[in-house]
Amino acid sequence: MKYERDKSKLVKPNLIPILDAVFIFIFFLLMSAQFLKVREIGSDAPAVKMISSDDPKKDQLNLILDINEKSISIKTGLPEKEYQLINLGTADFNQQINLTLIDLKKKFPEERNVIVRPGKKVKYYQIVSVLDSVRTVNEQVSDFELNNQLFDRVVFQTK
Repeated sequence: MKYERDKSKLVKPNLIPILDAVFIFIFFLLMSAQFLKVREIGSDAPAVKMISSDDPKKDQLNLILDINEKSISIKTGLPEKEYQLINLGTADFNQQINLTLIDLKKKFPEERNVIVRPGKKVKYYQIVSVLDSVRTVNEQVSDFELNNQLFDRVVFQTK
């Protein structure tokens, strides 16, 4: 007994409904996706230079901002000395930072570098607020005019 196959009936799968479902799925995926703007804070790479303590040049500024969750310590000099301590709890801490940095800029007009050392628990918006105060002169604080720039080269350093 011979078995014969029916060659006349070959079943072809219908791919149209599957493709329709895929395109609808892609549409809903794109509609439900959240698109976020990625922002970045510009920062320079740290420059490494050895400076001896018996350098005949005048004093170096070496401006450092230590940011904690409660205060900002502004330090200057090669052996770091605390220049001023500003409490972050006050409403006008940005103005205090701006006034202090304007005084330092008047003493060191050629200096453009600042080292920022944020603590681990410092909030992101506080760092951004401090950087805004470091880079530009607040018009409400002073009439100091140097192209509206204070310290535009920011270097981040870990504690």
